[in-house]
Amino acid sequence: MSSELLRHSFFYGAILTLVMSSTFLTLLFINPEMWLDDYPPDIRAQFGPMSTKAKRLKWVAAPLVLGFFLGIVIVAARQWVQAHPAQFTFGDLFWSSFLIFNLFNLFDLLILDWLIFVTIQPRLAILPGTEGAAGYKDYAFHFYASLKGMAGAVVVSAVVAGVVMLVM
Repeated sequence: MSSELLRHSFFYGAILTLVMSSTFLTLLFINPEMWLDDYPPDIRAQFGPMSTKAKRLKWVAAPLVLGFFLGIVIVAARQWVQAHPAQFTFGDLFWSSFLIFNLFNLFDLLILDWLIFVTIQPRLAILPGTEGAAGYKDYAFHFYASLKGMAGAVVVSAVVAGVVMLVM
């Protein structure tokens, strides 16, 4: 990966991180229950099933989140290809996409999960009736979720690179 592509990837990784973090925090502010499936198992069990209102919000928010998530990476890949039509490869597009996704993944783990959710624990993130649950201090849960995100980034990066190679 060239230093120019690395800078390009870091730039779009910063954009993805800013957009996704803002989106996640806004949605948390609107209704933290919509993130119930992303809470540790003991908290999910203690809280019970997600309300109909939270399910509806989740279905409305999911396309927005997915659109931002994929859209920014696809724009980054497309912009790179347009600026370097003779020298882009599947590997370049894959590694760039993988880096972009994982810059956000790392921010999500270190700042959103470990610092805010586990360490600071704002009242906003504590679901009613789950106060004091051990899962709120479970660093390992978030670490393993981050590893799953990294594995998912491998697959999604390959798909993004493949689609961009076919279309461009």
